[in-house]
Amino acid sequence: MKTGDVVEGRYRIVRTLGTGSMGAVYLAEHVLLKRRVAIKIVRPEMVKDSSVLDVFMAEARAAGTLGHANIVECTDIGFTGAQVPYLVLEYLEGVVLTDEIYRLGGLPVRRALKIADQIAAALGAAHSAGLVHRNLTSDAVFVLDQHDVRDLVKVIDFGVARCFPPADPARPGSVAGTPEFLAPEQLTGRAVDHRADVYALGVILYEMLTARRPFSDDDRGSLVHRVVNERPPPLLCPDAPSGLEDMIALRMLAKAPERRFASMAEVQAALAGFMVTPSAEMAAVHRAPSDLPVVEMPLPAEAIALPTLASRRAPRMVLLFAAVVSAAGGAGAMYVENQTRAAAEQAIAAALDGDAEKLAGLIDAEARAAHLRADGVAAMSMLRTAIDTDAATIKDMFGSDFLFSPRPGEVLEVFQVQDARPVSMLRIPEAAAAIVPVGGNQTRITSDGARITVVVGAPVARQKAGVGGAVAIAMPIDLAPLARRIAEHARAASLIGLGAPLTVIHTTGNGPSLMVPVPLAPDLRPGEVSLAVMVPPPPGRPELRAARLGCWALGGVLLALFIANLLRGRKPE
Repeated sequence: MKTGDVVEGRYRIVRTLGTGSMGAVYLAEHVLLKRRVAIKIVRPEMVKDSSVLDVFMAEARAAGTLGHANIVECTDIGFTGAQVPYLVLEYLEGVVLTDEIYRLGGLPVRRALKIADQIAAALGAAHSAGLVHRNLTSDAVFVLDQHDVRDLVKVIDFGVARCFPPADPARPGSVAGTPEFLAPEQLTGRAVDHRADVYALGVILYEMLTARRPFSDDDRGSLVHRVVNERPPPLLCPDAPSGLEDMIALRMLAKAPERRFASMAEVQAALAGFMVTPSAEMAAVHRAPSDLPVVEMPLPAEAIALPTLASRRAPRMVLLFAAVVSAAGGAGAMYVENQTRAAAEQAIAAALDGDAEKLAGLIDAEARAAHLRADGVAAMSMLRTAIDTDAATIKDMFGSDFLFSPRPGEVLEVFQVQDARPVSMLRIPEAAAAIVPVGGNQTRITSDGARITVVVGAPVARQKAGVGGAVAIAMPIDLAPLARRIAEHARAASLIGLGAPLTVIHTTGNGPSLMVPVPLAPDLRPGEVSLAVMVPPPPGRPELRAARLGCWALGGVLLALFIANLLRGRKPE
């Protein structure tokens, strides 16, 4: 379809809004009513299979009858002159949730919970009608302001996902869709029900809070393995209320469907528990003294006098046997003490390995989030149009926070290619240090001794053809949440291998030193990256040390008594 074409004599095509694997979406206008609508037209090759056409038409009719405020309205269905099916949907003037997340670098907790609640409400209505979305992503969620309501959510693409071919059990991950949002059972070809949508909503909520997805990998096979087998990385979101991370990881992103929430109503109830106002929380914690329960303490026990045993000299051989037993008891206490120390050392080493993996995951996630932000800016049609103009035009275009809102410490720089060399045209903030550009979609991770910075690049295509410039984003990585974890079992830690050594934590005291490798992804690793860690000496158990010394002291006394008795040549009474 092209601009000016008329579908069934009623809808005139205005322009193309987007294309995808299923078909294309156009902005159209009703010829008589002059009402603007969105028309989704399926690719002709998708309807060669009659079963695909039957599923598409049946579920499209069902989607048109849901009538939920958070589901895009389907107002008409029909066929083009070439007998290709199409849907007529309400035209939404808002932003795609994905763009909003990465434009702002993540959403505030209460806003994310409000959006997730509306998505759950939409999915609950669909599930009640027997529909499972199956391909829910943040790209399938629109956020708009409508009728004085901010952040009104509209979920799109209901019913369309089932037109994709099923998974091939012999090739895990062969199912069509966005694999970062697909549940493990979808990627492995098992039976799928409405709990797959619970998993997808968990991914979206995680992405809203962190501006990254729980699992992401350029290699599809590796991504499928991580989704099916690995636990989601920690949120590292200091504003998240207590329990929210466990709710997402254990009840929404659980590997087994039976461990997830059984319905969207349960999801909404759980989300409501985290949307309590701060004043209500404080009132619940700081209750008046009169509201506290009265606890009665038990009466102190009376002292009981034990009878005095008659003193008696131990036989000579009994003294020797008791001395040997005491020495053996001391040796046993020393063995247990050494085993305890070895176990503590192993626990610290395992914890540090886990910290290194979390650090690698954090760097990897921040690098991919920066790439998404850079790609989003580079793909803007306004920038593609302006890249061949002057710097003043580009600065005017970015004068509004709507196009790009930097996160704390983040820097954006736009380059124009002049004589095969990148020339800086814009820097946000202007006072920030210049970014050394990176080629293509490459990534550079550096340390200046004060912080770690990830620098990513994205090419800007000209309006007609060729590359006219590039976008570079420098994003600092906040290690504070991870530093608090490392400080629980280390006295000092420095990150080396990314430039100047970066001190992660430093406290007083001495202890053994360890080198813990940081398993960065191959495309991010400039060389060997490690954590140089000083750990405190393994804690001993005072009771075991006291028992060891006490047993040996008692054995020495008993042995001395035995020798004294032996020298006197007298028998004990």
